[in-house]
Amino acid sequence: MTYSSEEFRVACFTQAAKKHRFLQDFVDFGIEQGRVSGWKQAILLVLRERGVLSAFGNDLRISECDDPETLERWIKKATVVANVDELFD
Repeated sequence: MTYSSEEFRVACFTQAAKKHRFLQDFVDFGIEQGRVSGWKQAILLVLRERGVLSAFGNDLRISECDDPETLERWIKKATVVANVDELFD
């Protein structure tokens, strides 16, 4: 059976991807962790600049959250809440 150069390239890429999937999972995890860390920093910065964040416990609650959906919801709310308790509602 004869392969075209494109078919050969795709086959090689597929094999390489299978072999390196384990490494790619780590890369993907690192990218997601970086995104989560950035969201945490952004939430804290916005709340501090607005004078809304005051209690250490709230700062810690935000810093310890690793759920991307929760952080995305909080970052949207951080610009409009009157107090930090509203962020967590």
